[in-house]
Amino acid sequence: MRRFILDSRTWKGTLAASIASGVALGGLAIADEQPGRPLPAVQWRTTRSMPTGTETPPTLASPTPSPVPTAVNLTPENLPSFLTSLGLNPKVEQVGRNGVVCEVTVVHGTWKAPVHVTISPSGNYLWLVLVLKSDLPEYDQIPGRTLALLLEANDEIGPMHFAIRKGTGKLTFNFGLPSRNVSPQAFRADLEAFVGKAIASESLWNGK
Repeated sequence: MRRFILDSRTWKGTLAASIASGVALGGLAIADEQPGRPLPAVQWRTTRSMPTGTETPPTLASPTPSPVPTAVNLTPENLPSFLTSLGLNPKVEQVGRNGVVCEVTVVHGTWKAPVHVTISPSGNYLWLVLVLKSDLPEYDQIPGRTLALLLEANDEIGPMHFAIRKGTGKLTFNFGLPSRNVSPQAFRADLEAFVGKAIASESLWNGK
């Protein structure tokens, strides 16, 4: 029997370019209708020493107020600029007449995770997709224990979930979020949590 090992090296620096329809493990499909900004550095202002040798204690300068981030309704048209405003430098690929897929790289420890960010056809959902494996063997060659563990994990970590992309040989990790009233802080927190969960579950999909 062909030995089956999922290797994290297949996705650490590589991203598949397609966002196809998905078949999720445990009945969770990649379907259309599924459901900080750091604080400004403190500026110190000090005065010269007094002639007597005493010093006036340093006082805090009033920091310039930062603009309050505004929640936005994300669309294929404004998604690239939204990601750019967060310093994520997306690579944008046009999909069909109205859709876009943005690739952003998230650094997490020693990992560099290429994440696809896209808007569902209905416009109601924002999808994060990470390709974990791009050369799965035939289904009958995938160990049943591996599939069972991924199914169990889906039940525990939903709405994040593992899925097999039909006809592509890809194992993906997915997260569907509402595309309405998305704030920069909330999106960044969700993105980092998503990548962190994928890495934390490496033992499930990397054959360890």
